[in-house]
Amino acid sequence: MDRYCHKKYIQKREKGLKRIIFIFFILVSIFTLGCSAEATNEVEDTQVNCPFGNIDCEYPGDCGRYLDTDNNELCDHSKIVQTYGKKL
Repeated sequence: MDRYCHKKYIQKREKGLKRIIFIFFILVSIFTLGCSAEATNEVEDTQVNCPFGNIDCEYPGDCGRYLDTDNNELCDHSKIVQTYGKKL
Protein backbone atom coordinates (compact mmCIF):
# COMPACT_ATOMS: atom_id res chain seq x y z
CA MET A 1 0.00 0.00 0.00
CA ASP A 2 2.87 2.35 0.75
CA ARG A 3 4.30 1.99 -2.77
CA TYR A 4 0.89 2.77 -4.26
CA CYS A 5 0.61 6.06 -2.31
CA HIS A 6 4.15 7.00 -3.23
CA LYS A 7 3.42 6.29 -6.91
CA LYS A 8 0.27 8.47 -6.78
CA TYR A 9 2.27 11.25 -5.12
CA ILE A 10 4.90 11.14 -7.87
CA GLN A 11 2.20 11.14 -10.58
CA LYS A 12 0.51 14.21 -9.05
CA ARG A 13 3.85 15.96 -8.74
CA GLU A 14 4.75 15.22 -12.39
CA LYS A 15 1.32 16.44 -13.50
CA GLY A 16 1.87 19.68 -11.57
CA LEU A 17 5.31 20.15 -13.11
CA LYS A 18 3.89 19.56 -16.58
CA ARG A 19 1.27 22.26 -15.95
CA ILE A 20 3.92 24.71 -14.76
CA ILE A 21 6.08 24.02 -17.82
CA PHE A 22 3.06 24.39 -20.11
CA ILE A 23 2.08 27.73 -18.52
CA PHE A 24 5.68 28.93 -18.75
CA PHE A 25 5.77 28.00 -22.45
CA ILE A 26 2.52 29.88 -23.10
CA LEU A 27 3.78 32.99 -21.29
CA VAL A 28 7.06 32.95 -23.19
CA SER A 29 5.16 32.57 -26.47
CA ILE A 30 2.86 35.49 -25.67
CA PHE A 31 5.82 37.67 -24.67
CA THR A 32 7.71 36.76 -27.84
CA LEU A 33 4.72 37.52 -30.06
CA GLY A 34 4.16 40.81 -28.25
CA CYS A 35 7.77 41.87 -28.81
CA SER A 36 7.67 40.97 -32.48
CA ALA A 37 4.44 42.93 -32.88
CA GLU A 38 6.11 45.97 -31.36
CA ALA A 39 9.06 45.56 -33.70
CA THR A 40 6.77 45.66 -36.73
CA ASN A 41 5.39 49.02 -35.57
CA GLU A 42 8.71 50.65 -36.35
CA VAL A 43 8.48 52.89 -39.37
CA GLU A 44 11.04 54.46 -41.61
CA ASP A 45 10.63 58.16 -42.04
CA THR A 46 12.53 60.39 -44.41
CA GLN A 47 13.06 64.08 -43.98
CA VAL A 48 15.00 66.88 -45.57
CA ASN A 49 16.66 69.56 -43.43
CA CYS A 50 16.45 72.19 -46.15
CA PRO A 51 14.16 75.03 -45.04
CA PHE A 52 12.95 75.33 -48.65
CA GLY A 53 12.35 71.58 -49.13
CA ASN A 54 15.01 71.17 -51.84
CA ILE A 55 16.52 67.71 -52.36
CA ASP A 56 20.12 67.24 -53.55
CA CYS A 57 20.69 70.90 -54.26
CA GLU A 58 23.86 71.33 -56.36
CA TYR A 59 26.48 74.06 -56.10
CA PRO A 60 26.02 77.05 -55.85
CA GLY A 61 22.57 76.28 -54.48
CA ASP A 62 19.24 78.05 -54.77
CA CYS A 63 19.65 80.06 -51.57
CA GLY A 64 22.46 81.60 -49.56
CA ARG A 65 22.59 78.70 -47.09
CA TYR A 66 24.64 76.27 -49.22
CA LEU A 67 26.86 74.07 -47.03
CA ASP A 68 29.03 71.18 -48.26
CA THR A 69 31.11 69.62 -45.48
CA ASP A 70 31.69 66.24 -47.20
CA ASN A 71 32.77 67.73 -50.58
CA ASN A 72 30.24 65.85 -52.71
CA GLU A 73 29.02 69.04 -54.41
CA LEU A 74 25.55 68.66 -52.87
CA CYS A 75 24.20 70.91 -50.16
CA ASP A 76 24.23 69.12 -46.80
CA HIS A 77 20.88 70.69 -45.85
CA SER A 78 19.17 69.13 -48.86
CA LYS A 79 20.22 65.52 -48.13
CA ILE A 80 17.54 62.98 -47.33
CA VAL A 81 17.84 61.79 -43.74
CA GLN A 82 16.28 58.46 -42.76
CA THR A 83 15.02 57.98 -39.23
CA TYR A 84 13.56 54.91 -37.56
CA GLY A 85 11.11 54.95 -34.71
CA LYS A 86 7.92 53.52 -33.31
CA LYS A 87 4.48 54.51 -34.47
CA LEU A 88 2.51 56.49 -31.94
